[in-house]
Amino acid sequence: MVNSSSEMAMNPTDSNSQLYIHSSDTPGSVLVTEQLTGTDNYGIMSRDLQEQYHKISGTRIYGIQREIVNLTQGTMSVAIYYNKLKFLWDELSSLISLPQLDSVAAKAYLNHLNQQKLLQFLMGLNDTYSMVRSQILLMSPLPSVKQAYSVVKQDESQRISIGANVGSDVTTALYA
Repeated sequence: MVNSSSEMAMNPTDSNSQLYIHSSDTPGSVLVTEQLTGTDNYGIMSRDLQEQYHKISGTRIYGIQREIVNLTQGTMSVAIYYNKLKFLWDELSSLISLPQLDSVAAKAYLNHLNQQKLLQFLMGLNDTYSMVRSQILLMSPLPSVKQAYSVVKQDESQRISIGANVGSDVTTALYA
């Protein structure tokens, strides 16, 4: 059985509930202009809410793109760098509607987008990864960004295990 006091605390129609909003809490504001009556007006309300809250901010998209372009590995590990970049890509894709995969053009667009992500990842890597970057760029077809991350991460692990954080000798040895 559910605790009745916790039920009351979560009931927005109970005036003692934490979720209860009294008209005096927001004076002058109309909380609900039209009551939902099932499927009769749900579509209208849904469209209204979508129009009001699903606006794509050009400023936010610009800011994310700028962060992506300016992000470099610096003193971060490859994993932290990749995860920051992936977070930005995910945030950007949540703001931009992508085409459905049912057409050839849509698939070509997504392949192009994935190639851009790969190049962004590789461009932001430190110069110590120049050899592995070159090896990845010579692959045909180009790998996914996840595959490239895996290769770079292995290179980083190898560098750490032998204590060589700088130079390209380790990378050359990996592909020899």
